[in-house]
Amino acid sequence: PAAVSRAIGAVLFELARVSESAPGSPRALELISCLAEGADRLAAHEILGLPAGVLRALLPLEPDDYEIDFPSRESRLDFRFLMDAAASRHVVPVAESREAAYRAAGCHAVDACDILLAVWDGRPGRGAGGTSAIVAYGREKHKPLIIIDSVNPRQVTRERLWGT
Repeated sequence: PAAVSRAIGAVLFELARVSESAPGSPRALELISCLAEGADRLAAHEILGLPAGVLRALLPLEPDDYEIDFPSRESRLDFRFLMDAAASRHVVPVAESREAAYRAAGCHAVDACDILLAVWDGRPGRGAGGTSAIVAYGREKHKPLIIIDSVNPRQVTRERLWGT
């Protein structure tokens, strides 16, 4: 987690620098996150550490229902901390299943973002709302994409980003 967190921080810092120098771009760097355990939370903490970083929570389920998926008290407390720190909170419309809700939230995040940042090992996912499905959706939508390899976080791939 520490190496992944450092890689996320470096990518966010790079994006903040580019954003600051681009004419007409906003002064804040916003991260849209579902606040799931793992990379979502690491990225959320990293964006909050940037001077102009803004966290926007986009949840698959109502917070009380979503918390059921976090097994430890520590995880639930971290989720609540991030919810309190978020500049905005949005819950996607009700879906027919938890898996569909996770996919809907991921797709909403892709639709709302300018650049998709994923931490992924490149393997097929375990469900319809997993990282591989959301990366595939982002590619279908021709979103600029930054992938940090979850196994080797020093490996960062860029697609459709600044001519790459």
